[in-house]
Amino acid sequence: MRKLEDDHVQGIMFKAGWQPLEPYKNHRHKWKSKCMKCNRISYPTLKMVKARNTGCAYCAGLRIDDYEAVEIMTKAELKPIEPYKNANTKWKSECLKCGSMVAPRFASIQSGQGGCKKCGVQRATDMSRTDHDVAEAQVLKKNLKPLEQYVSRNNPWKCECLVCGSVVTTALKRIQQGRGCRVCAISGFKPTEPAILYLIFHPIHNSIKIGVTNTLSKEQRLVIHKKFGWETQNFYNFEIGYKAEKIEFALLKWLRKDLNLPIHLSADLMPQHGHTETVSADSVTIIEIIRKIEELKKGLPE
Repeated sequence: MRKLEDDHVQGIMFKAGWQPLEPYKNHRHKWKSKCMKCNRISYPTLKMVKARNTGCAYCAGLRIDDYEAVEIMTKAELKPIEPYKNANTKWKSECLKCGSMVAPRFASIQSGQGGCKKCGVQRATDMSRTDHDVAEAQVLKKNLKPLEQYVSRNNPWKCECLVCGSVVTTALKRIQQGRGCRVCAISGFKPTEPAILYLIFHPIHNSIKIGVTNTLSKEQRLVIHKKFGWETQNFYNFEIGYKAEKIEFALLKWLRKDLNLPIHLSADLMPQHGHTETVSADSVTIIEIIRKIEELKKGLPE
């Protein structure tokens, strides 16, 4: 009878892909067996095998050898400095690229995530970086000569205007948007000349926009906005344009950072440009913005 029982249970194990390596004891006992697919040793119970037709955890990717785990970490440019525990425990390692000490979870590395945050940030920066020669050629087309090394398209970049000689701080992103020297741009805003800060409203989009333009360009700019459905609510005159810009900057800082209000309209809804200065009328009222402008004006030096 014992022989028949052993043959029966071993048949169950063989069918499930296991080769027992020791005599059978009982259905709850962990039975040392070898997976016939990967040849690794595991300890399934007969009860589990019968109930679930349990396969090899290694073959299913649920368990991994220490050697394989280290090999995967090495391919991810990480050197473990302590023994492997399990996939969800932080594994103290050294980044082979920058030398930083990190502790990623092995499961994260298996899923393709990076193990070093510092290198991840640098990688993202490198991906968004434009080649220096290309960047310099783009600013030269706008009559600007770089005075310092190019870093990235969003990084402030000090340049000299080849037209008026002014030293200005711009960014490649601004150049790629068509902007050049803020001082001598023929069709752009001139901060040394009289200007206005205007407040307009779009009833269909329920959107409020602020903006600045030189006084001589006032009618043209507001007429263009009117063409696209915007209504002028108020405007403020400034003898020097940079003061209007200063108020606009402080006002946007108040809206975006203090009130945490996002840009309301997308660029395609404002083909005449200026969508980055919009805010939802449901989030702040025109009266509140006017009060803030008056407050900021009082803080301007004479």
